[in-house]
Amino acid sequence: MNQRIEDAYINTREFVRFINKTLPTAKINFVSEELAQQGFTPSVFSLDLPTKGATDEEKEMYKRALNLKLINLMITEIPNESKFCVSYGQLKGCYWTIPATSTQGTTKEGDKDYIVRASLSPNLDLELHKKVFLSFVKSMP
Repeated sequence: MNQRIEDAYINTREFVRFINKTLPTAKINFVSEELAQQGFTPSVFSLDLPTKGATDEEKEMYKRALNLKLINLMITEIPNESKFCVSYGQLKGCYWTIPATSTQGTTKEGDKDYIVRASLSPNLDLELHKKVFLSFVKSMP
């Protein structure tokens, strides 16, 4: 089990680095390298995609649409590995969701944070996930 946790963390760290390089304007919430060196090695990260719009409402609508576009693309292009949900400790694939109320501990609409959450396993085609994410970035207006 410890090896599975470590391998899932390694996949997640590599994918987060790829996203940072590919889409530097995105905000990613993931464990720091310092905490990881102390043994805290999760396989879940949050992705706040860049947004556009003149008002807060326009920006939120744009971001929500972009979130769904990303998740739907990942699930459509990688149906054997990408699923719509976040599950901790899965054995295969990558799970995607927005909002993640179970991880936020809230069900009140005003408290939900509409950002993408992803959970990677130790067993997935990371290069394919990177390729699909890159095609998403290239398709952004």
